[in-house]
Amino acid sequence: MSNPDIQWWSFVIGLLVFAAIIGLVYLRRRFRSPEAAAAMAADRWNNLPGSGAASAEAAAKAERRRPAAPPPTSTPHEQSSAVRSLLLRVVAERAPAGWSVLVLTPPAHADRMTWHVHLAPSVALDLKDGRSVPAAPPAPSHEWRIAGGRTVGVGDGELDPPPTDDAVAVRVTGPYLVVVVEPDADGSGDGERLPRLTARVVTTGDALPEPRALLSDQRAVQAALREAIELAIGTRMSGTLPALGYRLTAWTGHERTWLAVSR
Repeated sequence: MSNPDIQWWSFVIGLLVFAAIIGLVYLRRRFRSPEAAAAMAADRWNNLPGSGAASAEAAAKAERRRPAAPPPTSTPHEQSSAVRSLLLRVVAERAPAGWSVLVLTPPAHADRMTWHVHLAPSVALDLKDGRSVPAAPPAPSHEWRIAGGRTVGVGDGELDPPPTDDAVAVRVTGPYLVVVVEPDADGSGDGERLPRLTARVVTTGDALPEPRALLSDQRAVQAALREAIELAIGTRMSGTLPALGYRLTAWTGHERTWLAVSR
């Protein structure tokens, strides 16, 4: 047999083998069960980029690779700053126009911090010789514009006259409330004692409600402060107002912020 005949028959045999393979693949797909075909189609769909199963699996793998985020922490300094900011804003919004406000902020402490809030305060210096000298608050050093267009003067200076060694105490008279942050006595259920805020209005008569909120719930804290300030404002009509005397060490140990609410 000549060489061209060999090449021809090789080509024909190769073509027949190829056609036989194509026919077998066709017959296999033709007679496959519907369930198997559906499963294969589902597998192909799930492996497509962006499909639900593939995306979920990829997200799970990424989550396993991602290091766990550390739990949020709140230091006493952060807590003190947050409460002071909320307290000043709520007082500035809720105090009647024309009133002055004195807010004393304590040093940061892990166990307990107490803010003192005096509304429309009357201030005097109690001297060693028994005299009581009226003192005026400092003039505002700048203005603070809050929501609604209200302008509030803010000052952090000393009284006029300032307390000296002749003073026994700084006496402040007027509607008064204390805001305390301390670990929640009830805990969180897992042994951790979360910081809790309690606002208490000091009165010379019957005790008033004490709004409370966990410090981690900002909305609840704001609601508690608003309620307490409104209760304190109401005591202005009760007649006898409470008076609190600060020793000089306590007076100088607190940050003092004076607010003058515009009319």
